[in-house]
Parts: sequence; C-alpha cells; structure tokens
Amino acid sequence: MSSETDNLVLEQLRLIRKEIAELKDGQAATRLEISALGQQVAGLTTAVYAGHDRFAVLEQRIERIERRLELTD
Repeated sequence: MSSETDNLVLEQLRLIRKEIAELKDGQAATRLEISALGQQVAGLTTAVYAGHDRFAVLEQRIERIERRLELTD
C-alpha cells in the first residue's frame, strides 16, 4: 500500500476507535441510569409494602372497634 492509502486507513481506524470510546461512555452512563432506576423501584416497592402493612393494621383496629360498638352485621 502506498503512504496515502496507509494514512487513510489509519485515519479511519482512529475514527472507529473514537466512536467505540464514545459508545463505551454512553453505555456506562446508561448502566448508571438503569442502576439508579432499580434503586428507585426497590424504594417504591418497600414503600408500597409498608403502606399495605399500615392499612392492614388500621383495618384490624376498625374491625375491633366495630365489634365493640356492635356495629357489624
């Protein structure tokens, strides 16, 4: 290959390496965002289950009050 051809090939290889580096950076950012979303979903799941537990406790208390006041059918 001639010197000019070598330079063209090297230039293309450099561009390819640059694009690959940019893709890797983008992939790392995407992984970080997905990890953050996973943590948020875990937090929301915990909050929902805590809410269910609190609701169940309130439901039991209301049923006990209704029984004491003889309001149940």
